Amino acid sequence: MFRLSSGDTKPSLPSTWRSLKQIVMGPNPYFFGASVIVASILTLWEILRYVRGYATGYDLGSTAQSLYLISHGHWLAYNSFLGKPTILDIDAFILYLLAWPFRFMGGVYFLFVAQSVAVFIFGRAAYEYLFHRTGSRWLAWSFGILALISPAVIGGLMFDFHVDFIALLGLSLGLLAVVRQNRTLFICGIAVALLSKNEAALPIAAWAFVEFITPSVFTRWLWFWTGLSSLVLFMFDELLLPKMMGVSGASHLALFKVYGNSGLAIAKNLAEHPAIVANVILGHAHYLAELSGSWGFLPLVGGLYLLPFMALVILNDLANNSALRSLATQYSVIIDFFGLLAAGAAIRRHKGFSWYQAMPVAVAMFTSIFLLHGLWKTEIAPQMAPNNVAAKKFQLAPGINRQHHVTIWTTNHLAPLVYQHALVAENAYETVSTLWLQRRQYAPHSRIVVFMPKGDGNPAVTTSVWNALQSHYKLIAANSSAVVLEGTHAFSSYPVPAYKTQAPNDLVFPEGFPALLTVPGRTSISSSGWVISHGSASYRGLPATLPPGTYRIEVWLQDKHPGKQVWAKIRLFSSSKPQSLLYQKSVKGAASVQTLTWQTKSSQTIIPEIRVFTHNTVRYLGLTISRKSGPS
Repeated sequence: MFRLSSGDTKPSLPSTWRSLKQIVMGPNPYFFGASVIVASILTLWEILRYVRGYATGYDLGSTAQSLYLISHGHWLAYNSFLGKPTILDIDAFILYLLAWPFRFMGGVYFLFVAQSVAVFIFGRAAYEYLFHRTGSRWLAWSFGILALISPAVIGGLMFDFHVDFIALLGLSLGLLAVVRQNRTLFICGIAVALLSKNEAALPIAAWAFVEFITPSVFTRWLWFWTGLSSLVLFMFDELLLPKMMGVSGASHLALFKVYGNSGLAIAKNLAEHPAIVANVILGHAHYLAELSGSWGFLPLVGGLYLLPFMALVILNDLANNSALRSLATQYSVIIDFFGLLAAGAAIRRHKGFSWYQAMPVAVAMFTSIFLLHGLWKTEIAPQMAPNNVAAKKFQLAPGINRQHHVTIWTTNHLAPLVYQHALVAENAYETVSTLWLQRRQYAPHSRIVVFMPKGDGNPAVTTSVWNALQSHYKLIAANSSAVVLEGTHAFSSYPVPAYKTQAPNDLVFPEGFPALLTVPGRTSISSSGWVISHGSASYRGLPATLPPGTYRIEVWLQDKHPGKQVWAKIRLFSSSKPQSLLYQKSVKGAASVQTLTWQTKSSQTIIPEIRVFTHNTVRYLGLTISRKSGPS
């Protein structure tokens, strides 16, 4: 019969083979096997997301581009996704060590394996830590499994690759070193964690403080230097590095800009207004409840080990980015490690209560299952289904790469596949005009390649591609779902517009289809952008082929001054005779959508246009044409 205690005994003969086996497999070969299986499944899952086109440009594409550039001698690694050197955005010096295995050991696939290895080591550290603290194999198994299936871990892996997992690897190695009393391994692990994620410095410093004032397996001097090094590196990243790179402030400070304009001002305001701090933290109590619940609420009674656990929790609570307070992102992975640390301390302090130990573990299991169920429904399951369009993008990407273009503008989900270009931009964060300016500085002799999926109604895509076509860009590749344009000329690109719905803070982008690239028979299009002028101006949309039927034309108008009316005229021209006017209607309104009706008895290709007559203002314009019914 299978027993959890199998393999937990120490080897009786001090042979080299048994020592090596003990180091590799740990105290329990069965748990080692379970960890390998879980890590393998996670690796396969990450690869499936990538090849099916669910990986994103900002997370995986930007990191892969930085690693590619570093490994090819571009030490500054200017990241065109971020619009700045990578080191200023994520402070991950570990990228300079990861670049070489990335280049020679599988590229993006190496990153997936590295993350899964980090999860494997985390589970291994949890098992050995609890077994060392309590002597209970049952508790060691329970917490080892909790570490492997932690909602923070699974949620973090949903977003491609993040150096947070490399920091988790370093922290886990440090914990294993504490259990085994190995100073060299401890120093290496803490160094990896500090070089991976700047935010890890604060809880590491708090951990070092706790070990410094309490009995520890290492000397107080080692913990003192650990804490001091953490604080020095944190201050270097936040204060000195931005100034050395010619930037006014660290990007992290933007998360707390409501409290002040500098690190000193933020710290001062938080210290002088404890009531505001308490109100914000209590307002996000669910975040602490989820984190603590995944460890059975044991971290809350973990004594002084509550300090490193709470160090990042409080910062995430105060930040103005709600993503930091979700277990569905990578931001909770480091906190998760210190939750384990505090939970282990709590169990050791109360281990005399015997069967009561089962209660928090049961709570932890149920909480984790509940949170994972929510992640599965909202994040995991929708992205596990095959994506035919994304698969075709995946097939198109190697063709783009083989042409060795230096400058690429693409959509978000194709960006991870073309990271090896010196300049890569995507519609969610950059416009083509911005990419053009970067090209002049970093790749002056390159051409711009614009990737465009058929059927993408995002105004940032349709406007940019239309402007590219107007600037004589050529079609160089196409398949049933996408086209690739190439050219050398500069052209303007408008920011993405939006109009407000009845809810005061809801911004809605017009939906539709760029009809110039559509398959025949598609009957819904949109075109939008914004115009700055000192007089009347026109905004001409994409041509649309419309079969016989009745169509609803929605014209969206908005002045930058709320409540001010905009006078405009909607006109439809024939594409075969560009000056031939087919339809005309005057409209006016303030931040509103005007609905018109138009009927055609035969197929026509039209060019919609909005002509605005209000002077001296900034105007946001949008137009959507959708089919109401077929021919009568």
